[in-house]
Amino acid sequence: MENCVKDLLMKMGHKVNEDALSLIRQCDDWYANRQIEEFHHRKSVQGAEFDLERMNFAKRCCSDDANLCEVVEINAGKGEQGEAVRRILEQNRFDTQYRRQLERIPANGTAACYIRLDNATIYEDGHADGGEIRLNYVDAMGFMPLTVENGDIVESACSGTTMVNGKKQTTLVVFLKQDGLYKAETHVFDEYGKEMEGKMMVLSLGDVKPFAVMRNAEVNNLDNMDGYGLPKLLGAIPVLKALDLAFNVLFRDLDKADKLILINELLCSFDNNGNTITPNEQAKKLFVLLGEKLPNQKELIQEYNPDIRIDHAKRISEMELDGYAVGGLAVGESHEEMYHILDETVPYLPVSKPTYLMGVGTPANILEGVERGIDFFDCVYPSRNGRHGHVYTNQGKLNLFNRKYEKDMRPIEENCGCPACRRYSRAYVRHLLKAKEMLGMRLCVLHNLYFYNTMMEEIRDALDAGRFASYKEEKLYGMNQMGKTEE
Repeated sequence: MENCVKDLLMKMGHKVNEDALSLIRQCDDWYANRQIEEFHHRKSVQGAEFDLERMNFAKRCCSDDANLCEVVEINAGKGEQGEAVRRILEQNRFDTQYRRQLERIPANGTAACYIRLDNATIYEDGHADGGEIRLNYVDAMGFMPLTVENGDIVESACSGTTMVNGKKQTTLVVFLKQDGLYKAETHVFDEYGKEMEGKMMVLSLGDVKPFAVMRNAEVNNLDNMDGYGLPKLLGAIPVLKALDLAFNVLFRDLDKADKLILINELLCSFDNNGNTITPNEQAKKLFVLLGEKLPNQKELIQEYNPDIRIDHAKRISEMELDGYAVGGLAVGESHEEMYHILDETVPYLPVSKPTYLMGVGTPANILEGVERGIDFFDCVYPSRNGRHGHVYTNQGKLNLFNRKYEKDMRPIEENCGCPACRRYSRAYVRHLLKAKEMLGMRLCVLHNLYFYNTMMEEIRDALDAGRFASYKEEKLYGMNQMGKTEE
């Protein structure tokens, strides 16, 4: 219902039933296959906007419901009266419009129709002479019951929007009953919602009700819906959402993380505080990322869930592969989360096969990973950090851009056999970095790779000698001597 219509009705002393219109609007949006902004419009875990594909299942359901009804016969009397009625119905496309109204009733619960006179002579006392009888069909969003007595709508308002000369025009007709006689008050608004001068009209109609209302046969048990039929689609909206979600999970080309969000919505609902409401124990088991609310971008990328990983580790262990990898633990997780997942999952992987921790990590990460059964690693830290002047030593990580190394003539690390430490000082490497010479970055990368390779050799020797625990403790103690990592 247009705002200009609501404003005039309230000005006339009538209350606009916003609660009813809100429910009807929800159902009408699904019936018309409109995009539900808060549901269909989404952001991926990477922040890109996208829209869910819509199945338009509500329209199909309402259409099937309407197909159960059929106009068998129109009893309008015989002779000239019957012919006149049939001619009016034919001129007003009753056969197709009635079918359309039948289809909208399951969606919105209500449909209406009223009689108007075109090209009639209107006298000052409100009576009319001549003219052509026309039928105006009104959807629930354009209908407002004003007076309801024992379930019967006695007075009402009907509104609709048309295009006249390419411009929107809204018409409001208010049917009021006084002393047993009906009158129709017509108002016309332009595209800006301003009432058009010279269009306002009051017409006396007599004692026959000039409008008819079709409502859903089911009893309307909703509050504040007097005069309206029960919108069937209201209770079906959760199912319609589930159908759209399932279709997009199965047939859309979406990232795994985005599909996880849709799957989670299929499995549960949420209360006003964002806490999950799973309908049964099976749904709880299927819920992909158990928690108090839907996972955010960080949680989805991490897929931090030991139960899922344990189940997967058990299944892939039965496949007798050449090796096994553990991933998704180096994209923002804390070290504690990483170690916890390794503690939970690695014991379920075959001891006789190599285990690979993807994208990890710092020297400390490697030592902790080895202790938990990891055999090999890969990481950009040695090269990427080296290009930024960060170098690893047995006393911790140094930032050669720091001014304190400006005149430091020591090698990056004493007793290191890498090409950088054998020939160049910290001060010289710092000078190259400050001058943006590629050689400075290369020397730092060479040192870091040498440090990592040497540490891996030491780890293997310590494992062979059965003293890895003490080696790890000494190594970590030494690397922590410098306190926090230099920036």
